[in-house]
Amino acid sequence: GRGGAQVTVTDAHVWLGRIPAEGFLGGSGELHRELIREPLMALARALGRTPEEAAEGVLAVADTAMERALRVISVERGFDPRELSLVAFGGAGALHAAELAGRLGVREALIPPDPGLLSAYGILTAAPTREASRTLLLPASSPGTAAVLQGALEELAEQAVGALVTEDEIPLQHVLVERWVDARYQGQSFELRVPAHGWAEAFHAAHEARYGYARRDAEVEAVTVRAAATAPGLEVHSEPLPEADAPPPATPGTTVVDGVATPCPRYWRRDLRPGHEIQGPALVLDYSATTWLPPGWRLHLHPTGVLRLRRE
Repeated sequence: GRGGAQVTVTDAHVWLGRIPAEGFLGGSGELHRELIREPLMALARALGRTPEEAAEGVLAVADTAMERALRVISVERGFDPRELSLVAFGGAGALHAAELAGRLGVREALIPPDPGLLSAYGILTAAPTREASRTLLLPASSPGTAAVLQGALEELAEQAVGALVTEDEIPLQHVLVERWVDARYQGQSFELRVPAHGWAEAFHAAHEARYGYARRDAEVEAVTVRAAATAPGLEVHSEPLPEADAPPPATPGTTVVDGVATPCPRYWRRDLRPGHEIQGPALVLDYSATTWLPPGWRLHLHPTGVLRLRRE
């Protein structure tokens, strides 16, 4: 209702029933679904599709872009997504989490409480950190490299600790120092960060994990050395939720799955308790996010309030 003329990902979710128009901001606001019709019809005509097919296509394109980004930070770094869980945050993450997890073979998707505030909680609880660095460009085989690195790291550690103690007023006894080396094979134009202790061998192992091979007969260079001083972050405590003593209340609804209108009950997250189990398709509504549970997925609530989505 503010003048936009192009179909957005949110519009596609609303049109398909994944975001109930009357459930916006925890039910305190309402979206104008009728305003989506004309631009979506124009897109559908251009594609030779129905409006529902066009909307599902918009979501498929968005999912593909996000899948590509997730593969960059997992598979391309040597991590197998099948061994991990996918954490979804922000206002839209929970709408895509299950389908992205399915594409990646991830075992489960986790939706934290107040997903729209997770980044803010992260800043509040993050460990205070100060870092100092210096570029050196020294070969591992040089006889004097170890001594130069040790001296530089000690100076950098003193700088980082001093900043944390004086500027952040952290007691010295609470400070932990970590030392790192950004290393590469001679001739490479990129580095990998590894612990300073045994850094050359650690680089070989990191390179093999990231790229699938190591050149142990090649010269390894220390490009940059770093020291990071950290202190414990703010502790967050939460009371476990009480167990369920009755099924959660549900409101009937409809969504479109593969072009077919499908019954899709809606639950308010505030009504869910440990012990509740929801089968997809279903929606879980919250103030800062909506969770889409596709067909073939189940949802359980962890005592901490985290939604656990798993494929059946």
